[in-house]
Amino acid sequence: VNIKVDEGGYLEYIPDQIIPFRSSRFYQEVEITVHEKGTMIYSEIIVPGRVASGEKFQYDICYIKTIARNQSGKPRFIDIVKLDPKENDLTVDGILGNFEVLGTIYIVTREQYVKKLLYEINEKIKEIETRGRISGGTSILPSRQGIIVRLLGKTAGDVKNLIMEVVRKARYQIIGAPFSALRKA
Repeated sequence: VNIKVDEGGYLEYIPDQIIPFRSSRFYQEVEITVHEKGTMIYSEIIVPGRVASGEKFQYDICYIKTIARNQSGKPRFIDIVKLDPKENDLTVDGILGNFEVLGTIYIVTREQYVKKLLYEINEKIKEIETRGRISGGTSILPSRQGIIVRLLGKTAGDVKNLIMEVVRKARYQIIGAPFSALRKA
């Protein structure tokens, strides 16, 4: 996946969840180039497999490498997610624990939006965590050029709903526009 956002641009890319099937090996590299005066919101959701077919963590590996750069090619961050249920028990504490779904949101934007948006996202996570269906955390990207949000959830719906809340908050703060729903082709 290669995405480029130029100066003054704003792009949200929120694909459907990744559903690794039995014995699959999924590899994805995401290259994001975002101008220092642009914004990109990108997310990923990984579910445990085709659960309705009895396939839960029966895939070989799910590997996603995300690299973001500025307009000059200078790296902003590199993030790697590697789920390898054949080699590691994903249900232990420190990996997924009692959760089954992993979600990540990258908000690459100007520093002026980071502090307030970070606060709003953390407050939303705290509010939802009390229900026990989501656990999450945030980090500020290097040089305060955005935020990464990592979520663990009981269901894809739980994680997707929180991602939509984060996108709604980010869109309103960064471009002043309301968020109603995703548009799909």
